[in-house]
Amino acid sequence: MLKSALRIVHCVSPLNHLKSILIPLLILSNSIEVVANSFVRVQTDLGDFTIELFENDAPITTKNFLNYVQSGSYQSTIIHRAEPGFVLQTGKISSNESANIIDPILKGSPIALEYQLPNILGSVAMARTDLPDSATSEWFINLADNTDILAESNNGGYAVFGRVIGDGLTVVRKIENLNRAKYINEIPFDVPVINYTGSGLNVANFVDLKVTEIVAPNYFDNSNSTLYVKVDAGTAGFAKLSFSISQSAPNIIVKLETVETLAGTTPKIAVYREASAELILPELVIDGIVVGRDLVFSLIDADQLLFQLISFK
Repeated sequence: MLKSALRIVHCVSPLNHLKSILIPLLILSNSIEVVANSFVRVQTDLGDFTIELFENDAPITTKNFLNYVQSGSYQSTIIHRAEPGFVLQTGKISSNESANIIDPILKGSPIALEYQLPNILGSVAMARTDLPDSATSEWFINLADNTDILAESNNGGYAVFGRVIGDGLTVVRKIENLNRAKYINEIPFDVPVINYTGSGLNVANFVDLKVTEIVAPNYFDNSNSTLYVKVDAGTAGFAKLSFSISQSAPNIIVKLETVETLAGTTPKIAVYREASAELILPELVIDGIVVGRDLVFSLIDADQLLFQLISFK
């Protein structure tokens, strides 16, 4: 795994300039597709976890979810349904702890059902009514393998659009194991509660969630062992690159595999230094967590498009 393999290695003199490589590749890039998923960070009263979004498998659903995230709808929402061994559900209600009030989240138009992936343990899916194309703001985390229960045979199925990654399920299990209470007036489900004595249920007793998008132009995907980088290559333009791991020990060497043009820059974009033939990543994200900063990759073989990691912080 790249995270554990990161270390300082000796610098190798550059062999060529990346510009001469990128320009012809960018011309051909219309026929190349690079997979690059987004991530969101979920902060809760019991810890934080990261969700990877499946933009290729569920583009409509992912866009809908991110619209709610970016609008701030999930800045203070509660888990309003907890069924141990089944699901944790949220995205219905926003809370104001200081005023001790809850309000329904303003919902957008329902979206089309995109059932592609099974509802396995740790997957994240949209909640809906009995109508297939009725999902809006509510979503849930599968606490077990619900593949059969929530399959396409169940009125079209339930659209999976992400998964909890890393050790995030540890936090999810903590919430699953909380005591539950009825909040009949507003919520028709059992609600997980914190510090609740059995009377006088307050907003402070609910599990509050804050969901924010992680802007990660440079990240390593453990599922396919691929490094994705967005780069400002000077006169060659802006590009999205993907690298395979050619060697992980004793030195980390990556091989450029695909290139896709970008319209412009983005925060924390990587930079290619033509004079030294070095690719500089301001930071690298793995499973939604920043694991290294100021990573320097040196071009060591222009013919095979190989880069070696020479330093990081």
